Amino acid sequence: MTRGPPCTLCPARRTGLGCSPIGPAAPHRLAAQALGSVALSWLLEDAGAGQQYETSVFEALAGEGAQACVPTTWGLEIANVIAKCEARTILPIERRTAFLAAMGAAPILCDTETYSRALTDSLELSRRYKLSAYDASYLELALRMRLPLATLDKDLQRAATKAGAAVLKEI
Repeated sequence: MTRGPPCTLCPARRTGLGCSPIGPAAPHRLAAQALGSVALSWLLEDAGAGQQYETSVFEALAGEGAQACVPTTWGLEIANVIAKCEARTILPIERRTAFLAAMGAAPILCDTETYSRALTDSLELSRRYKLSAYDASYLELALRMRLPLATLDKDLQRAATKAGAAVLKEI
């Protein structure tokens, strides 16, 4: 996989590898999934329902040629949760370090069109399905790239189904 220059929003920047941009020139076969709440649940090791789902998603990402596509806001969302959890002392440093290393090594592609669609397509999806703008950006990406959406968020799952996007089921 060819990687571009380091992206300030992508976890891959911490490894110095840069991220792989998605754009019109990139073949659609490169992207396998759009990630939603899965990474954060995996980071925080939420007890009970869902852990099997997160594990199966990350195991699938370890497969040959598998890649995840995320909106450019994804890195900021991850950083925000990490910072808040650290401030509340509920995230051990060892867990954070392991998580960031795993995300840096994961085949995660940062979408280059999220920003240009924020006030048009994403806003419209947010209004139509009563989603946050952040969640709508995941739905917009999944619809545009024709990707299954990996998320634990029930409202986002319902909106994706209504909008005609595939929702990734447990693998």
